Amino acid sequence: MAEAPKITRTMSVRSLNWEKEFKHLFVLGCETTIGLMALLMASIFVFGAIIQHYEADFEIESNKEFTTLMSRIQANLTAEDFTLLLKYTDRDVVSGREGFTHYIPEDGEWIKNDVAAITGSASYAFDLCSTIGYGSFTAETHGGRAWSLVCIIVCFPLAVLAYTRFANLLFNIVSSLVIKSDNQLGKVVEKYGKDGALTHVEIHEIFRILEIKITEEQIDHILNKHDANGDGKLDADEFTEFCIKHKIKVGVLARPYFQVEFAVAVFFLFSIFYTILSFLLLDFTFYDSFYFTIVTISTVGLGDIVPNQTYRGLFSLFAFFGIGFTALLLKAVVDKMYDKTDFKSTHFRKRLNSEMRREELDPAVADEGEI
Repeated sequence: MAEAPKITRTMSVRSLNWEKEFKHLFVLGCETTIGLMALLMASIFVFGAIIQHYEADFEIESNKEFTTLMSRIQANLTAEDFTLLLKYTDRDVVSGREGFTHYIPEDGEWIKNDVAAITGSASYAFDLCSTIGYGSFTAETHGGRAWSLVCIIVCFPLAVLAYTRFANLLFNIVSSLVIKSDNQLGKVVEKYGKDGALTHVEIHEIFRILEIKITEEQIDHILNKHDANGDGKLDADEFTEFCIKHKIKVGVLARPYFQVEFAVAVFFLFSIFYTILSFLLLDFTFYDSFYFTIVTISTVGLGDIVPNQTYRGLFSLFAFFGIGFTALLLKAVVDKMYDKTDFKSTHFRKRLNSEMRREELDPAVADEGEI
């Protein structure tokens, strides 16, 4: 097999290539993730508005009946007995249940077209697609329930995809920065290479340890493509550029539990933040705030403790990201427990073969994006 021509680049160009490659992956990942998140948010508001259309009038009539009944009961009970009775109802004696509507005390009326009512309806749709399902208020009409099912069918898979993308993007960005700044891949080169560089045999050994199947021809291509100084080896910078471009998590050889460590740290910090926010804004005890936090971001959503209408939209927004951090933690643990060897190996080989075919068809592609 004839040896492919070497591609010669300087150290400064190599550094620029790494930065350019990272920016490309960052922008591409951000565009996809932001697009999915935006689509999910738009779907939540659309379905919230549709469900509200069916539920608002029914809720208003139900609240009028409830408040009228409570007024009659209050007139026939002592203040102490009436206060005790209120402990066993989840509705306010004056405003009733404000799920798809908002009560205006000055007018004594419920409205359905202000910000509070719209965000409340959107929060209900978010509870459906995120599977939190507090149950503090639900659709009660046939139309509302039918559209709730449609919302689940459409938005739940979209939410899973969006949170998976979010978790992957967050980890890839942080891990790439840490690996570069902390010289994690340089440590891999030092550990497995001789004289501060990796030979053909040593590259093959690293992929064997990672359980990624790779052919001799593909290793030759890697050396020809990324060996900047033409010495037949990959130094730390060259190896880093290759790993970032092809999303190879070789950093795990130097720091095996980084992904789990990072995910646990992010989940812990966000849980503290959400707990403190609940404690300050919702008038919960600190224990109840922590309980509410874990029940929410784990998507259990028992419904015994829920945010009031004033802050419902705010806490749904933060829960939106909190569930993403939970997904990040679960992904880190699952990836560590279950190594997706066949998928990882096949996916990498397909990407590398595609690159090799493009360069065979058009040699100019070999320098595409180079400076």
